[in-house]
Parts: sequence; C-alpha cells; structure tokens
Amino acid sequence: MSGGILIIGAGQSGMQIADTLREEGFDGAITLVGDESIPPYQRPPLSKAYLYGDADEESLQFRNEKFYADNRIELVLGDAIVGVELGKDGGAATTASGRQLKFDRMALAPGSVPRKLDIPGSNLDGVLYMRSIADARALKSRWSDAESVVVIGGGFIGLEVAAVARKAGKKVTVLEGADRMMARAVCPITSEFFKAAHERRGAEIVLNARIDHFEGDGTRVTGVALQDGSVIAADIVMVGIGVLARTEVANLLGLELANGAILVDEFAQTSNPLIVAAGDAVMLPNPTGAEGLVRLESVQN
Repeated sequence: MSGGILIIGAGQSGMQIADTLREEGFDGAITLVGDESIPPYQRPPLSKAYLYGDADEESLQFRNEKFYADNRIELVLGDAIVGVELGKDGGAATTASGRQLKFDRMALAPGSVPRKLDIPGSNLDGVLYMRSIADARALKSRWSDAESVVVIGGGFIGLEVAAVARKAGKKVTVLEGADRMMARAVCPITSEFFKAAHERRGAEIVLNARIDHFEGDGTRVTGVALQDGSVIAADIVMVGIGVLARTEVANLLGLELANGAILVDEFAQTSNPLIVAAGDAVMLPNPTGAEGLVRLESVQN
C-alpha cells in the first residue's frame, strides 16, 4: 500500500483507529487529519472536570507527541478536507491549505456539531454551546463572573454543566422542552431520579419549556424569555439540544446517508468499499441485535 490509510477526524474515534492499526500490526503510512489545532483529546471532561478546574488541556490529550512520532502517525491539524479525488484503488484528498494527501484506504470519523437554536437574540454574547475545547474555553472564561446560568436542554451535556454550576454556587435553571429529562436516552424512572437529584442540589428544572427569545443589553445575554411571558435572568446560557452529524466529506464522496448520518454496516463499512466510518457521525445496525438503525453518540461507539 503506497498511500496508506487516511483518517479524517482527529477525535476519539480517529485516534483509536490509528492506535489500533499499529497495535494490530499495520505497518503502512497513517495520516490523521483534524480541523482543530490541537492533538486528539477527550471531550466528556470538558463539561465536568475541565470546567470545574480539576483538569487542564494537556491532561485531556489522549497521547503525547512522542506516541505519534514513535508510531509513525502523521498528524495534520488545523486543516480541513475540502476536496477528494477517488479511484478504484485509492485517491487523494485536498486540505483547505492546499495540501495533497494520498491514500489507499480511508476511515471517516468526522464527529458532530451542536444543533443551534435559531431564535431572536441567539447571537448575543454569552449564548454558548459545548462540543469542542474552544467551546469549553469560552464558557470557562465567563465562569467566575457569572451568578446565574440557564441551561437549555435536559440531556447529558446540559445536566453536567448544570451540576458543575451548582457545585460552584451559581443559580441554575434547566429548561427542557420535553415532559421529562433525557427522554431520548433513558426510561421515565431514570429521568425522574435525575430530576430529583438535581433539584435536591438546588437547580430549578422546568419541563415542557417553550422558549421565545433571548434578552440582552445590546451585546450580552441577560435572560431567557419564555412564551408564557416570564423571563429567567441569565449571565450565561448554555444550549445543549443535541448534535448534527458532520457529513461534508461523505457528501464529497457521494456516500450513502441515513437520517442525516453516514450509513455503515455491522463492520463499519460505508457504501464505498474503500471507506469505513465510525463515531458520532454514523448510523449503524443496532448492536444489541434489535431491528433498525441507531446513532450511538458515545465513547463506546
């Protein structure tokens, strides 16, 4: 194999693919490309240990520089793939900086981006999302001056930020549009357990919340207005209403999609035999053996 394997996406999936290839004895070239400027890092601690100050950016990295050098894994960071030429035996990808990366096989692990809330005031400073280290830095930079935090979305990310905010002594309100917490991921009994746990710790939980707009002082958010006319004061609004699969490269390659994600089979094979895909951006057969396709936005996937 002359071009080796090109891995697009330098998150946990991409790093794990590169690591496992070497562990399993693959001796060809491995190139790992990511559009963030730092090496692969853990995302789950961003809304917990990093935000609270128990972890720094260096400790979040999966591997140090020596690991990539010793294992001959070439990192291409801060550069996005903008074009791909594909033949029957491989191809070449072009980055935004104009770099050409040849490959024999490709692994896609592009991850996902936060779903945005498009309402009046959504561009105000202090309306934030949590997905990348840059998002976590933005939240942390406002943390010490904030007294009130409103979390929109009662899923895992939102509740993690809410818990850290209460631990830091801030007034916390969680606005959930559904009639229970984490409805997409857990059963009703579990939803009620976590609702009660957060309320015991002083967070206010509002279910069936209908948000109308964000209020501000001209530049910075000051509150969240609900459709019933009430306004909840907020120095920070953290929006956690789900994610969208990143399919830009998959679209360039003409890969088959399902429900907005990259379709793969039980072997992580895409509709093109040269390309596999893994992580948040894929739709795969239910690994429990149940019928249908699922997206597993988790470390295990």
